[in-house]
Amino acid sequence: MKRLFILGFTMISISLLGGCGAGASTAPNADHLFEFNDDGYGVLRGNVAGGTAGETLSINIPVKMDDMSVAVNVPFKLSRETMLTSSLIDKMDVIEYLSFNKGSSAYKAFPASALVDVTFRRTGDSFEAVSIIEVDGKPLFQRTPKVATVLDMEGFLRGSLQGQIAESFPQDDGSMLWTVDIPIPMQGTTAAVRIPVRAALDTEVISSGDTILALENVRGNVQIEFTRDGDILEARSVTQLP
Repeated sequence: MKRLFILGFTMISISLLGGCGAGASTAPNADHLFEFNDDGYGVLRGNVAGGTAGETLSINIPVKMDDMSVAVNVPFKLSRETMLTSSLIDKMDVIEYLSFNKGSSAYKAFPASALVDVTFRRTGDSFEAVSIIEVDGKPLFQRTPKVATVLDMEGFLRGSLQGQIAESFPQDDGSMLWTVDIPIPMQGTTAAVRIPVRAALDTEVISSGDTILALENVRGNVQIEFTRDGDILEARSVTQLP
């Protein structure tokens, strides 16, 4: 009975969010992307973006920022009782999934970048997932929601940012395409605006120590000076931070 309530709640809660999140935020936060109901539950829809073994799962929610198409990455803690439902598995909780899939991670219960509804509650300064259900491609918002910029801009085409390299993709021409996470508050927790940044062979690399870093070895926290090219930022220099 408890499981039926959890899974049913997701479908009911989606209808509560139909008009939420369409307007731009006046400050760099993502509070407007959802609302908690009277029982303290919220629902977000996004694409599975990764996680850790049995402990967390994150989703990417498409948003607009200064007319750029980016994403807000939202992490969720998983409990043993978090319910999982996808096209790859029968309905089961996290502990059941991990017992049948030794050494796996709960996010692998879903196809790559699967669209999911996450029902969750806030516990302390984190979101804890109650259920994660794969859904079809219908949008949650009538219009792509907006967030205020988290970039420090010098005019429209130049600026700087501080964030963490979340993903790194080598390109055939020797350049790198990074996704960089910049923290943003979200209803008492911390999410991240996930932004694509291209680093070319002539991008200046400044290390935090005496070691000279190759472009492909840049990791972790960075400061990037960039110019803008549509939805992608072009790194002019990148400094690795301690």
